[in-house]
Amino acid sequence: MSRHQLRPRQTSDHSPSALEDKDSESADGTDDETPGDGYYAAKASKKRGKKRQEREAQRQASESARELRRTKQDHYDEIRRKKDEESEARERMLEEEA
Repeated sequence: MSRHQLRPRQTSDHSPSALEDKDSESADGTDDETPGDGYYAAKASKKRGKKRQEREAQRQASESARELRRTKQDHYDEIRRKKDEESEARERMLEEEA
């Protein structure tokens, strides 16, 4: 048989996939996973949780850095404003004296 030809599927209830479907469902109708499936699902869930925590930590660090830059810029703006006011006050005093 060549690589590109497909084998016909078995459709009887005695096929291996039909037996697996019957075995995976318990008497109450719920699906019972095999123990190996739970391990991989838990491992994947743990990885997702770790990635989520890393993204959240990165987001908080970025937000903190932005807030620090904003605070610094506000401080410099305030100093510049005070210097401008002092300069204007000196100019007014000089004009009044003249």
